[in-house]
Amino acid sequence: MEKFLGEEALPIAGLLAGCFVHDLKNRLQVVLANCESFKATEQKRYFENAKKGMLGILRSSEEFLSLIRSKKPKMVLFRLSSLFEELKTFLSPYLRRKGTRLSTRGDASVQMDRSLLRAALMNLIVNAVEAGASKILVGVDVKDDSLILSVDDNGKPLKTTEEGVG
Repeated sequence: MEKFLGEEALPIAGLLAGCFVHDLKNRLQVVLANCESFKATEQKRYFENAKKGMLGILRSSEEFLSLIRSKKPKMVLFRLSSLFEELKTFLSPYLRRKGTRLSTRGDASVQMDRSLLRAALMNLIVNAVEAGASKILVGVDVKDDSLILSVDDNGKPLKTTEEGVG
């Protein structure tokens, strides 16, 4: 049983690491661009933007470290459609305010740590909204023995000088 849990934790750790690296990269690009701008123009707003980006990196790092310090993921069997509906309900005021429509496609039963997957999907959805997406599709496909989750959106690529990235 212990070996099985360890094998299941590896894909979850990879998913979380990917989300973390994505978020970290976006924030670092903002910090670097603002530092260069501040250096060239000596305007305080660039410094404030860089500080905001650094605080975001610190928050992301603390969240990631708290997840990897946990002893074992809580493996539960659940349907992805129930998680999708939970995310839609939780994010609906934010999405409505931003003018974004969240749709879902597909369903499957999975056994994994629900809260970790919820956090990863929420991060991807919020990143898409911050990139200006008006439509986001969270989908699931089952192919052979693999489960493929996707988050597709029509948002613009992030520019390195945007505030609040991630």
